[in-house]
Amino acid sequence: MILRACGWVTQFVKATLLLTMSICGMEVGLRVWEAYAPEHSPKPASSLSTLLVPSARQYQELIPRTERTWPGTNGQTVRFRTNSRGGRGEELQTPKPQGTFRVLWLGNETVLAPMLDEPLTPPHLVRTFLQTRSPAPVEIINGGFPESCPLLMALQYMNDWASTEPDLILIHVDRSAIERDRQLRRFTHASVDGRPLCCTHPSLTAPSAAQPARDWRERWRLIDLTIAWTAHLWHSQTAQKFTDDQLPTRSPGSFSSPDSQNALINGTEHTLRPILTILDLAKRSNTPMIVITSPVSQRTPEDQSFAKLLSEFCQTHRLPLINATSTWNDQNLSDAMTIPIAGNQQPPAIEQYSQIVAQTLLENWPGPWRVNPSRPVDVSRPSSERQPLLTRESTSGLPPQILRPSTPVDPRSTPMLQDGPRNQRGTGSAQMPRDHEIVPAGGF
Repeated sequence: MILRACGWVTQFVKATLLLTMSICGMEVGLRVWEAYAPEHSPKPASSLSTLLVPSARQYQELIPRTERTWPGTNGQTVRFRTNSRGGRGEELQTPKPQGTFRVLWLGNETVLAPMLDEPLTPPHLVRTFLQTRSPAPVEIINGGFPESCPLLMALQYMNDWASTEPDLILIHVDRSAIERDRQLRRFTHASVDGRPLCCTHPSLTAPSAAQPARDWRERWRLIDLTIAWTAHLWHSQTAQKFTDDQLPTRSPGSFSSPDSQNALINGTEHTLRPILTILDLAKRSNTPMIVITSPVSQRTPEDQSFAKLLSEFCQTHRLPLINATSTWNDQNLSDAMTIPIAGNQQPPAIEQYSQIVAQTLLENWPGPWRVNPSRPVDVSRPSSERQPLLTRESTSGLPPQILRPSTPVDPRSTPMLQDGPRNQRGTGSAQMPRDHEIVPAGGF
């Protein structure tokens, strides 16, 4: 009887050891497989998520002064580095060098471009374009952040970017910000007048029951692989239940659905409201601000509806707007140029987007790149050949209009940026007028 029990124990121990060795062998094999075939790994396409840490002020932050490499677009290796402020790029000089025209560009992955090298990101492309036409140094700070929205941009500007003393602020907003804003509102603390104060990550306020599960997933890639394959199997089986003729003509939550139009309007109003916080802070230092929007996907009604609401918002608050969505439609660009802007980060789409922004600033905004800021826009060119101007859509059926400074800057008094009058921050950039006049530009 004792010998039989010992035999059972021996068999159990052997089976346990064999199972443990098998699991360890599979784990080692999976990690080796990931090293040689990263495209089949259950890990994210990039390691950008590993650079994000919880924040008590702005939900999440990028680890400062860090450098990582991962496979990017077209199989090229991307070098991603952050500075001391958590932004992408080299370290910023503080205080700002005398005579430098500094631009702060806030936005989501479209601005950050984590799957592209720094020379291919919009801030670098626009800076290169403007620098060749400017007698003064031009610096554009990449303030992009993963899945960013105006709420996060306002908090980031208050906490970090306001001290960089920018001479111009660019804010990129697209319709993906609406859903992100809904996710973060529950964690946001605001003042009595509705100004956001902080957005605390839930993991910092209460112990999470899912933390042990996340720890196990970090230690064992086999668990991640099982979860990823199970989710893929579930999605594939669910997709097989629907055929093309069974799909509804209108998705229930689509922005183009009449039933969801009120939801789109209310969601957009809540999403865009934090932009006013940035505007109020920027006015204290006489810093002008421009809003930019672009399509998220292939020229869909959702993008057009959001662009129209954003244009009305900018019209109400007298904010210049670069509407790249309408330009995508006017120039009839190919699908490959519009679909991957916020997704796979295709260089042609990013380059086209950067060209739109750079050409618009060059032709319509009085910066160091313009010797004569009062030069009128050439309206004799065909509408399809003109770059999108600082426009707002008219709600009364009139053609789009340009927002331009009402008081031109005299080039004789400020021939170069470093010789211009000092603003309240003591920098060498010309003070921008706050009021704007509306100049018709014709349809395009």
